[in-house]
Amino acid sequence: MCSERCDPGAAGNPFSRDYRKKYLHKDDAYLSVPTPFERLATRFNSAILKARLPAGSSVLDVGCNKGFLLAALPGHRRVGMDLSFGFRSPGATYVIGDAEALPFRAGGLDAVVLAEVVEHLPDCQACYLEVRRVLRQGGLILLTHPNKENPLQQTIEAVKENRWVRRVLGRSLYVGDQHMREYSFRDTRGELEALGMTLLDCRTPSLGLTRFLSPLIYGRFRCERLFPLITKLGELEAKIALSIGRFSLALPGDYAMLFRKGSLLSGAGDEPASGGSQRKTT
Repeated sequence: MCSERCDPGAAGNPFSRDYRKKYLHKDDAYLSVPTPFERLATRFNSAILKARLPAGSSVLDVGCNKGFLLAALPGHRRVGMDLSFGFRSPGATYVIGDAEALPFRAGGLDAVVLAEVVEHLPDCQACYLEVRRVLRQGGLILLTHPNKENPLQQTIEAVKENRWVRRVLGRSLYVGDQHMREYSFRDTRGELEALGMTLLDCRTPSLGLTRFLSPLIYGRFRCERLFPLITKLGELEAKIALSIGRFSLALPGDYAMLFRKGSLLSGAGDEPASGGSQRKTT
């Protein structure tokens, strides 16, 4: 399914960007212990996929980070892709690649995961077209992102992007905003349904409250001893969000949406994109 195992340190690799400055604590990129946020996301997302995917299905995790989600999906053919790698969980194949030009053949994957990815992309439409290209007919896309309509989320992002706050907290001052564009449930549903995707499920994993505890997870105030407690708080928040989320699409801090690839009357998006077709795989 993949053309090769890419060496993250290979000289001249066009996708080998050093993202270690993005991590807000020294050596976080190589940390083998998941943070509370990573632990909660892994449990939530893996449960959604396990309920829909039979054993042996092929799963691509775009922007896989350290590969914790793939490690939670034994029995599947797993591939993780990112722009660069530090620590990688064992059990999967990893490649370096671009979300807007996926290095995979058309129609070869059963599922693609975009977990907290699209808000970091300059062109989510190009990414969606590439995901559609590499998915088989009836294939699944699991997409998660923060909810721009949640006022807490807006406050959190404003604080995170303030350079003076980041300096006080000991967070890295890498160039560029973390989120290039924010999305609502309606935004994402409209864009993917226009590409022939059918919404199968939408869940609300959090209200965004535990994100205010991020200084205890990243930066100079990091306290790993509190990770179990923060994880428990996150689980409680998830239960509340699942209840409230049934009545309000404005309150949840994040969305997890599952779509299935259908057919387009116009055929747009069914042909291999130019970027992906240049790095076709077998």
